[in-house]
Amino acid sequence: MPARIRISFSGLCSGQFRRTRILQGSSRSYSSAFSPLELRFRPSFRLPIAVASAHLVALASISYAGLPPFSRSICAMLVLFSAVLSARSFIRPDPSEHVIGLSWFPDHKQLLLELANGERLPVDEIRQKLVMPGATVLSLIPRGRFLPVWLILTSDQVSAEEWRRLAIAIRWAPPPQRDASGHG
Repeated sequence: MPARIRISFSGLCSGQFRRTRILQGSSRSYSSAFSPLELRFRPSFRLPIAVASAHLVALASISYAGLPPFSRSICAMLVLFSAVLSARSFIRPDPSEHVIGLSWFPDHKQLLLELANGERLPVDEIRQKLVMPGATVLSLIPRGRFLPVWLILTSDQVSAEEWRRLAIAIRWAPPPQRDASGHG
């Protein structure tokens, strides 16, 4: 038997109008406004372009900065080293570290990362989060690890509806947090 919910609308000035509407409730409801979110990521075409562009801008700014030649060459070598490491992660990602999806259950404060090797890592804590048009950046601490996993997502990796739901969950859902003892 479905539950019934009664909503009353009344006017601002001493009850000028009163309207009652009965809505049918569902027996399958969530404890909050967030339903579980299961995402599988497609390869991104925007992310490698953005990373390469950032490295080119860094090289250009180093060349135009008024640095001594030795400092300029050291900085340029560091940027080139970063570009090689970034390109390597796009060309041949490590299956034990490559995140291909996530499962987020906001009502239970549980977030799982799915890796390319089939392993599912529970996340103890969301350290940092950034949502901007076209990109989302998350710094996550998986259970049993000390270093964060940086998850950079672009809007071309999921459908428009999944992108919208992910942005809402990141902004408003209660994140997983470590307890005071430091254990998830």
